Amino acid sequence: MIAVEINTALNTYFTSLGDPYDKIDIYPLSAYEDTPAPFIVYFEYPGTQNDEQYFLKVSNVVYYIYDNDISRMKNIGWKLDRFLNVGDNIGQIISYMNLPSEYGEIRYRLTTSRKVAGSMLPPIEREGFAMQSLNFRMVYTDM
Repeated sequence: MIAVEINTALNTYFTSLGDPYDKIDIYPLSAYEDTPAPFIVYFEYPGTQNDEQYFLKVSNVVYYIYDNDISRMKNIGWKLDRFLNVGDNIGQIISYMNLPSEYGEIRYRLTTSRKVAGSMLPPIEREGFAMQSLNFRMVYTDM
């Protein structure tokens, strides 16, 4: 599953952009109750291309951006879309993929990344966060 490598690249990319992007945390499945905004939660749905192309792995990675500032949330979504919705022009993503040593070497070769869906929800009164979701389809192979 490629999400760990992609999220490492995203963290490096957001850090290089400076404030407010360098303070964004990315969590799998759910964030902690006291997590300050903005933050991103992601889910990964792995699969294969089809029976004949079993060597091509496909993951739909859905990113949920939570923020109490809608303009900032939209800017984060735009930056995320600009970084990951690139088709087969993946050079920028790969240039940010430098994994920490605890994950070892890069295990996958990304071939395409494109956005397939997105949505936005207004703030829930109780929690005060607006939410934007972006769904990216990534095709990759094992190294």
